[in-house]
Amino acid sequence: MQQIQNLSLNNLPSIWVEALSSQLTAEENVLAWLEIDLNTQLHFSACIVVVTDKRLLAKMADDEVWQEWRYQQGLLLTQRDYAGVGCLELFDTHARLANWRYRLGNDTAVSRLIECFTQQLTYHLTGKLPVSEHTQFQCPNCAAFLSSEQEECPVCDKQSHTPPSPWTLLRLWRFARPYKGRLLIDFC
Repeated sequence: MQQIQNLSLNNLPSIWVEALSSQLTAEENVLAWLEIDLNTQLHFSACIVVVTDKRLLAKMADDEVWQEWRYQQGLLLTQRDYAGVGCLELFDTHARLANWRYRLGNDTAVSRLIECFTQQLTYHLTGKLPVSEHTQFQCPNCAAFLSSEQEECPVCDKQSHTPPSPWTLLRLWRFARPYKGRLLIDFC
């Protein structure tokens, strides 16, 4: 459900097509988008984050106004997770400008959105053209873009070599607490 798409409004979910097309200027192109389904209170609510060649746009389904940030020095788009929920955050040099919550199953799509945003930001700041899709390949497992020099996918490689976090067991302990007596007997 939460996918990143490149260069087309045709692939957008129907609830966003009209709203987004009314926000775009005539010469503005959509490069990537990500539909997110959690709001800041972690309730299910539709949201979209869009990377264009001019700016970053975002809107919650029930908001009246689109949020927008033009590419400028100091912008940073990052991701982190806490207790099974991911957080996509936009910062400038002074503060956090926005944050969006998502389920961790969408981590790869969020990483690709950040990569597209970073390429466009670099282009606007330095004039260095983003890597053309013609010189990139997609990983068959996670669909991350790879350059022709890469033999292994760094995203999949990182996921397969990353040991599970001890925090994962502590988060699971909340659910196992009512059964702690049985668990102790079973371990002995």
